[in-house]
Amino acid sequence: MTALEIAISKLKQLPPQQRSEVIDFIEFLEFKIGKLSQNDNSNLTGV
Repeated sequence: MTALEIAISKLKQLPPQQRSEVIDFIEFLEFKIGKLSQNDNSNLTGV
């Protein structure tokens, strides 16, 4: 089983409110990754 399959399996077992919290956390991670990428790019332009 892949990590994605395990995550989906566990997500399906959660009540709707907790599923929503998982989605919020994933969106936070996406935002954090995007912010890190922007910081990396801004460091390159300052060279």
